Amino acid sequence: MNAAERRLLHQAHPVKIAADLAADVAGTILFWRRRPGAGLAASLLLPVADSAALMRTDRGWIRDSPVGPAMLAEMTERRQTIRLIGWILHVVGAWRHSPALIVSGWGCIVAGWAPVLLAVRRAPGIRPRATTAHQ
Repeated sequence: MNAAERRLLHQAHPVKIAADLAADVAGTILFWRRRPGAGLAASLLLPVADSAALMRTDRGWIRDSPVGPAMLAEMTERRQTIRLIGWILHVVGAWRHSPALIVSGWGCIVAGWAPVLLAVRRAPGIRPRATTAHQ
C-alpha cells in the first residue's frame, strides 16, 4: 500500500469518521455562538490529531474490506473537494445562523461520500443481513 492509498483509506476508519462527526457538530455549535477560534479548534484539531495517530496504524483491514476498493475507486480529488466545500458552507451557515446553508453544507459532504457508500453496497458478496425469526 503506497502513501496515497494510506492517506485515502484512513478517512474510512470508524474512529476517524466518529472523530470527524463529533468535531463537526462541536465546531458548528461554536461558530453559531460566534466563537470562531474555538470553532476552528474544535473543527480541525481533533480530526488532525486523529489522522496523525491513524496514519501510524495498519489500514490493511480497510483495504481488504469492501470499503477499501470503494474508497480507492470512488473517493476522487473532486469528491474530496466537494466535501471540503460542504464543510465551508456549513461553517458559513453556522456563522450566519442559516440552517439552510448548514444543511446544504452537510448535503455536499454526504454527496461526496455517496459514491463510496453506493460502491460498497454494489460490492460482490455483500448482501443485506437476513433476519431470522426465533421460534
